[in-house]
Amino acid sequence: MGNDRIAVSRYIEKEGTALYQAAEEKELEGVAAKRKESLYFMGKKTKDWIKFKRMADEEFIVAGYIPKGGRTFSLVLAKYRLGSLVYKGHVTFGVTRDTVIELEETGKNLFRMPPTGNESAVWVEPSRVCVVEYMPNTLQSLRQFEIQYIEKSWHLC
Repeated sequence: MGNDRIAVSRYIEKEGTALYQAAEEKELEGVAAKRKESLYFMGKKTKDWIKFKRMADEEFIVAGYIPKGGRTFSLVLAKYRLGSLVYKGHVTFGVTRDTVIELEETGKNLFRMPPTGNESAVWVEPSRVCVVEYMPNTLQSLRQFEIQYIEKSWHLC
């Protein structure tokens, strides 16, 4: 007799840190921790279950921003490769109006291969670096990410 609404989970007592390290070595998203006597309810959040996600952070050059309406903005992220800017994605979570006010607009897209989906971007002087926290994955793309801070870059190479 099966019930598709019941999930049976395996658990490891007192070895959570080792389990997380094993998940990290296998490049898994992370692990879930729970109170031993708690129940799992499909689709419902509870404080009895928490996730520990494997996160990384990395520096990116701010090449522009996209006004999303109201007080919401996305930063256009880049890296330098062989002296040219290469598009790496966007970050919205954590980007404020104060963040974009600090950027020096140029009106010039500096990408050799212009990224699609950036038609409304405001291009800026690539003199700022931001640190973005994200979930690493095998697709080499940013997933579940947010800006940690932005600072003036002293050298771009």
